[in-house]
Amino acid sequence: MGETATKIGVSSLMSYCDDLVKVLQNKKDINNLMQCSDSVKLLRSSCDGDFSEIQNSLEVYQKKIDECQQRITDAKSEIVSDADDKINDLEQQRVSIVEREMNLKKADKDEFREQRKLSMYASVTNIIPNMDTGTKISGRILFREMSYRIYPLLYD
Repeated sequence: MGETATKIGVSSLMSYCDDLVKVLQNKKDINNLMQCSDSVKLLRSSCDGDFSEIQNSLEVYQKKIDECQQRITDAKSEIVSDADDKINDLEQQRVSIVEREMNLKKADKDEFREQRKLSMYASVTNIIPNMDTGTKISGRILFREMSYRIYPLLYD
């Protein structure tokens, strides 16, 4: 099969060469061929110039695209870092507010507990202890019941 392809290839090549020789024998055909060859050279030169100009333009535009993508990436990272900083700041403020609320609730609860303790002391002993001084024992004695018995008209 390889020999057949070679034989056919050689025979068609011979036929092509014969046709070319017939064309080149005519002077007018040679001039036309030379004009076509010159036109092809001019066209190829023009195409090569256009190609290199377009290739240079593409390289310039690719550089501009790369620069823009870099600026976009930088801007995104800056925005993300700014947003992260703001989020962290807000989170710290939220934690601080929650802690303050918890401290206020605890202080209110402690104050209420102290008021109940003071009320219990007063109801049991008829003495209101002075809690401000922790080093000495002091307080006020309530005479409410006694004064009520003595002066019942003042409280009606």
